Parts: sequence; structure tokens; C-alpha cells
Amino acid sequence: MRRARAGFTVAEILVSFFIFGFAMSILAYALVSSKNILAETVGSSDASQTLRKVYLSLEKDLRPGSYNFTDVTTSIGGPGSGTSGDAFWFLSAADPATEMQARTNSARPLWLRNIVYYTAIPTNHASLYGSNCAGGANADGYDSFCPHKVLIRKTIDSGGASVAGDEASEESLLTVGNIGAYLSAPTGFNVPLAGAEDAHVVAPALLTFRVEKAPIASSWPDELRFRIQATALEELGKTTKVGSTDLEAAPQTEVMEFSIFPEVPYSPSRRNRKSPGGDRAYRDL
Repeated sequence: MRRARAGFTVAEILVSFFIFGFAMSILAYALVSSKNILAETVGSSDASQTLRKVYLSLEKDLRPGSYNFTDVTTSIGGPGSGTSGDAFWFLSAADPATEMQARTNSARPLWLRNIVYYTAIPTNHASLYGSNCAGGANADGYDSFCPHKVLIRKTIDSGGASVAGDEASEESLLTVGNIGAYLSAPTGFNVPLAGAEDAHVVAPALLTFRVEKAPIASSWPDELRFRIQATALEELGKTTKVGSTDLEAAPQTEVMEFSIFPEVPYSPSRRNRKSPGGDRAYRDL
């Protein structure tokens, strides 16, 4: 007579359940880890794209300009004891009507507008982000706690209207004393003109916007050096109370440092000098 096949023992069933449960735990951990890695990667990518957008905007504006007609000061106040960043402005020969570079009869740039980049905290910060950043100053006196600073670009036609083809109407570089009148804080991402011709947001959330003129003047007297930082806000909020912690060295913070050398020469004495990008032809202003 054929003997019936015995069923699984209790021990075998328990071992099977243990192996199955262990395998499911590993799979769940792998899925969660993959999701976290993807979220961190996306957040970091967003911050990097923000920084690149700032660089491209500055490079486009400054490349045809002149170091001689640039200036920098601290921007309007930030949260807490630190300032929100720098205000950096310069003359531009770009004709707003044609986007072409205006020239004088002697072929030098005909300056038509002041362009200013500056950071500011939205006036309705709490309603935008749920609370206000406590803020805190770094060793240089700049806020390094609030990652919600808005980078604004304004086009200014000060005094009488400056018009391409009319050299007598040429724009003058604004002074440190009178640039402040144009540095208005946005409400949300709507920027008051405050006397400007145009105003728009370049980046909606920066941690740092710093500008230094000729940091090594003996070597590169026409260097404009920038340091900008942006933070992956979604990832930051999972581990940190935003606005109350120094974020300059946080793993969620991306940094970009770069230099721009305007093409119009710093001074006639620098002709035939080799720049970091190779030889350049220089001419008088």
C-alpha cells in the first residue's frame, strides 16, 4: 500500500515564514532607500539648476560690459542680525527696444541702463513658508540661516531717458548713496518697480549672493568674483528646522563660485596682457 506524503512540520513552516519576512524587509528597505536617494538627487538637481540660471543671467549681462562701471554694496536687511546679501549693479549698453548693444560714433559702448541684482526677503515670508526665519549672521555679517532669499534683477533708466543714438543722453552709474531707493522687497515673488523700468525674479530661493570686485587686484584688476548658494528645501525640511540653523556647510546646500571678466577693458595700460581665457585685444574706452 502506498504511503501518504507527510505535510510540512511546524519548524519548516516557521523557517519559511522567517525567510519570506526577511526577504520582504530587505525589499522594503531597498525601495525606501531608492525613494530617498531619488528625492535627494532631485532636490540637489533643483538647487544646482537654480545656481546655473543665476550664472547664465549674470554672464549674459556682464560679458559685453565694463568693470569700470560696476559697483557693489550690501543689500537690504535680512532676517535676524545678518544682511540678506549683496546688491551689485553696472551699466549696460543693451538697447531695451532691440536688445542690440548700442555704440557711440567712436565705437565704444553707449551706456543706456543701470542693471542691479540684489537679494531680499519677501515681506510675506511667514505666509509663504509657514513661519519666519530666525536668521543669524556669519563671520562676515551676512545671514547664513534663511534659504528663502529672492534674487531680483532690475533695469533702471535714471535721470532723463537714455536713447540709443543719442550720446548726450548716456546713462551714468548709480552711486552707493542712491542705489538703495531701488532695492525694494518683493511680496511673494511680485517685485515693486520702485522707480525701475523693469523688475523680475531671477531665483526664488537663494541662501547666499556675494560679489567681490578684483579680489586679487595685482593679478586680475577687472575680475568680478561671485559666490552663490542654494539649498534643497524639501530635503532640508526633513531633518532641520529651517531658518534657525547655519546652512552654509549643510549637506543639502549647493555652492557655485565663478568669475566674470567683462570684455570692455579695465584700462588702456592692460593691452596685450594675457587673461585666464587667453589673449584678448584691448582698446581705449
